[in-house]
Amino acid sequence: MMLTRSLFLLVNLLIAQVTTAAKHGLLIEIGQYPAGRDALGTERDSYWMTQALTRQGFSTRLLANRDARARAIRSALDSLTRRCRPGDKVVIHYGGHGTQLPDQPNGDENDRLDEALVPYDAPLPGTAGYATSPLFIRDDELSIYLNRLRQAVGSTGHVLLLVDACHSGTLSRGQGRLRTDNYRLASSPESLQDSVGSGWLDMSAGQLRTSTETGTVVLIAGAAANQKQYELLDYDNRLAGPVAFGFAEALLTVHDQSTYRTFFAQLLAVVRREAIRQRTGVATPTLEGDADRRLLGGDLRLPSLLTKVKLEAQRQFRQLRGGIEGYLPGSTVTVRVMRADGRGSDSLMGRVVAATPLESVVELTEALPVVDSIHVQTSLFRQAIRPGTARVTLAGDLPRRAELADWLRAVPGVVLVQNEADWIIRTDGEGVALCRAGDGEAIETIGPTQFGMLPNRVLVHAQAGWLRDLTMTNPAMQVVAHITPVRLDTTASRVVETYPVVIRDGLPVLRTNQQAVLTLRNTGTLPYYVTLIDIQPDAALHIPLPNGQYPVDSLWLRPGQQRTYLIPEVSPPIGLEVFKLLLSAQPPDLALLLQTRAVQTDSRTPDHPLLRLLSNRLRNSPQQSIRIDEAGLATYALLIDTPNR
Repeated sequence: MMLTRSLFLLVNLLIAQVTTAAKHGLLIEIGQYPAGRDALGTERDSYWMTQALTRQGFSTRLLANRDARARAIRSALDSLTRRCRPGDKVVIHYGGHGTQLPDQPNGDENDRLDEALVPYDAPLPGTAGYATSPLFIRDDELSIYLNRLRQAVGSTGHVLLLVDACHSGTLSRGQGRLRTDNYRLASSPESLQDSVGSGWLDMSAGQLRTSTETGTVVLIAGAAANQKQYELLDYDNRLAGPVAFGFAEALLTVHDQSTYRTFFAQLLAVVRREAIRQRTGVATPTLEGDADRRLLGGDLRLPSLLTKVKLEAQRQFRQLRGGIEGYLPGSTVTVRVMRADGRGSDSLMGRVVAATPLESVVELTEALPVVDSIHVQTSLFRQAIRPGTARVTLAGDLPRRAELADWLRAVPGVVLVQNEADWIIRTDGEGVALCRAGDGEAIETIGPTQFGMLPNRVLVHAQAGWLRDLTMTNPAMQVVAHITPVRLDTTASRVVETYPVVIRDGLPVLRTNQQAVLTLRNTGTLPYYVTLIDIQPDAALHIPLPNGQYPVDSLWLRPGQQRTYLIPEVSPPIGLEVFKLLLSAQPPDLALLLQTRAVQTDSRTPDHPLLRLLSNRLRNSPQQSIRIDEAGLATYALLIDTPNR
């Protein structure tokens, strides 16, 4: 009898822990430091994290800017620990500057450096007492707080720490800021040391493992300890920390068996996609801790196809699916409306009339005779494509500045801005340089006698960028691509030697003394033709497939089918190269379109849906949309490098 009663009490205790488990979010976002440190886009970090955590049922506390002094951060961590109970879930996000400091006496760092968060009131580099100031929160102290939290949440609880900062980096002339106090020369040996992990956790792998008494601790950081982390432009073209908006987008794809490892793979894909799109340095986010445990213990609010919504004026409703998933203003959607009695459904059409990255407002084509809450299921029918724009900043004392500004304003799609640009134009000797805004690297220099070419070169790079950015999701048309470096025989028809695939910054590397094999596999449910557009580092556009060796018929892939194609030459320019894979039921003839860069040569409108889309895209037409079932798009990026680097 006593055993039965004990089991009954134990079961009730476990149920109570599950049902009363709370979700706590602590956001530490410092973007506006006192004078002496770069401003950062942590306002957007706060937006993305708040949106994501609120959807998952978290209560959040925000410490922003002057409210994030060292004492306030420590107090918030102490308060959070006191509030936690067994089974609770905790997510902490830090967005701000990071630094490295000399290891404290009797320290345990192999590199003799402590990693540290930089609160609002931390001293500036170069000031007296900087290296020993208690106003930094070192990794040793951070680990103490994490240990206390994992003890408070117990073996069924979870603590997830997200860090959007880096320890060091080289000074940048771009607008994508590095989140660090510790600027070094690019050739500094310290910045080139091999590193395992982020350096933020002063805990061994054994200490990080979940025990029977303590909870799961996992860290996701924006960069490895020896890497720079640039801010990236988010979906709304605002600078933000990559981990924050990657976290929010990756949560849209989770399922009940998602682990921290599978979730991290989704987040990593988002960060790399945006770094490639924006042509900034590609950092490698890191994952540390019990990565194979279920994400937040499986305590997730999963994306639902069937959503309860409140109908407004019998026509409009708001849903938790937004621009990230293709629900852009102008998109057409099919709407399945479940009847109140549960005995059937109605199928209607609707149009997206407003959207944020994570939400949209859909207006039905016809009114419903109810104004109460209804259950709906939406799917994209025709996806609107955002018109391409090239945001350009004219920096410094440019020669013929007013004339350059007038020329650029006349270019379709070019917008002159002061911040959050795609491109920066600055002086370079007697000429001007067109630079990537993310890291400030010059990609093209134009001499003083060639200023008139600048608007066209901006347009050419903008067009290449628009094609690089173009995305469309067709679940029925999916492809997996893989490239292998090889050496071909003298006829370029047979593989003689296969080389190991070198990965740098998460991307495969091909060298100019190599050749390659491209493998494509249809992982969708519909057959399609593949057309390959090669977007080169200098913005040149080429069509490697189809060609004389591989005609159109050889590019027809049935579901599950895999084919290989030999690439006989890997040639300069050096840098990031992007393959755009166009999938369609009928092969498009893109040659004339890309040769003219969509300059109107006659009055005819292309019949092929992809030709219409690309033609409008290259001309920056505001009318850009495509039916979801007409085509698919995929992107494959790689690095072209010299033989010996």
